[in-house]
Amino acid sequence: MNSAEKMLSEKGKLIFIVNKFKFSFHKLLQNGQHRYKCTKRGCTANLKVLENHDIVWTSCNLEHNHDADEENKIERQIISIISNNLKRKATENMCERSSKLLHSYLRENNINAITTKDVTYIKHNIFQARASLRPNLPRSSQEVHDILKDMNVKTYEGNTFLQVNNAEKGILLFSTDGNLKFLSQSTTFYVDGTFSYCAQFFYQFFTIHVIKNNHYVPLVFTLLKDKKQESYVDIFRIIDNYCLTYNNVFNLESIYVDFKIAIHNAINDVWPLTKVRGCRFHLGQSWYRAIQKFGISPEYVQNTEIGQYLTYIFGLPFLDPQSVGDCFSDELAEILPMNEKLTKFNDYLVETYIANDSTFPPEIWAEKSNSIHRTTNSCESFHSKFNS
Repeated sequence: MNSAEKMLSEKGKLIFIVNKFKFSFHKLLQNGQHRYKCTKRGCTANLKVLENHDIVWTSCNLEHNHDADEENKIERQIISIISNNLKRKATENMCERSSKLLHSYLRENNINAITTKDVTYIKHNIFQARASLRPNLPRSSQEVHDILKDMNVKTYEGNTFLQVNNAEKGILLFSTDGNLKFLSQSTTFYVDGTFSYCAQFFYQFFTIHVIKNNHYVPLVFTLLKDKKQESYVDIFRIIDNYCLTYNNVFNLESIYVDFKIAIHNAINDVWPLTKVRGCRFHLGQSWYRAIQKFGISPEYVQNTEIGQYLTYIFGLPFLDPQSVGDCFSDELAEILPMNEKLTKFNDYLVETYIANDSTFPPEIWAEKSNSIHRTTNSCESFHSKFNS
């Protein structure tokens, strides 16, 4: 019994393979059937095919005047056809994963006989085809900005994604009009930057999230050339202008950030009425690093008298800001163990976090609440996906 395989040729035309012989379209017959003839020049073998691609075997001539192609040759030709078809699809859709293109093609064409070596070969060809269309990799930050000027950067849904391309200030801002409009309607921002994952020629990947229905939603993605206060001021002013464009009653009540003084100063410069809130998780990290610095981490780990005292210290962020100073100087002072290293640690806390004129006073990080939204952990989790 004869059986046929159907696939597209390198030019995208339907072909049939019957008993290791290839047939390509020849002409449309008067009865509406399609005549496919053997691809070997001079061979009169042919197929009669209906509109739905079913073969009318009783009307076919399968007598060839030549030998069939060898199995290995047929397989190589099939892989070559698959590769060329997928190269065309890949260059038409530059963002689709090569594995997804391959799986879709194999499923649509009912192809099963393909090896791991074939997959590697096809993916390599897809990569080469796409690479030939992409511009050369930039060699400087200026080249990055210049290349992006000529690129129409859009989202998968076709929305403009690159909003700001400022070479002078070293800023790239990616977002959509819908994201920015959504941002302008929010009263609380969560901002965070990562230095471990960032595009070449830039120093920091900086993002802004909001909360919607108890989910953190990333809305703005920026690349910055440094972590200076001036750069944060520039990016916040850009955001402010966008928000006022989409919402003339834009009212940013609070921003949650980690403990970087440059970001705090920039927020106070652009939004002086906005409350700066410190990330509770980053606060704990900062205090524990100080514990290690002053050499009392063994006491904390072993839960000694000093360790128990340090445990109480980590409860301060859950008090009202006005109660922090009194609790530290009264209640905690009464149970303070006598230890020189612990005294130095406490002096550091007072100068940096406890005193009203400290770098990060209690109003930034203390709140009588156990809310899970007092951290920027979800922002960091988002960044970690790029690092993995």
